[in-house]
Amino acid sequence: MVRVHDRPPLTYIMDQKITLEISIGSKKLIFDSELHGLVVEGMNYLAEQDGVLIYDKTKNLKSDEVRLQLSTNTSTLVPALRILGISYNPYFDDREVIESQNDITLSPSKNPLFLIENRGFCLF
Repeated sequence: MVRVHDRPPLTYIMDQKITLEISIGSKKLIFDSELHGLVVEGMNYLAEQDGVLIYDKTKNLKSDEVRLQLSTNTSTLVPALRILGISYNPYFDDREVIESQNDITLSPSKNPLFLIENRGFCLF
């Protein structure tokens, strides 16, 4: 049991690199607090000013290991799962859903994160 006063101050925790590795068989999904976007075979994929989504930039990639930012959402997690060949709900491959991932003006009823949090949709 950890008592509150035994924990390091939050500022100390925020200054530390955090890595969380999840292994599923031979596949590795690695969340890293120092990354932005995702990394496959040493190549970094980001959603940039060009407007091309990570989902589209990584469409044909396959790998046994993907590193992605710790503070992730469906715009990086879904491509990471697809690259690893790990199944997820096909709802997240719908073009309207893909294009809405970074659109905060979209109606909450169509936003993928809203659906997960408020209607019980499951990523897997």
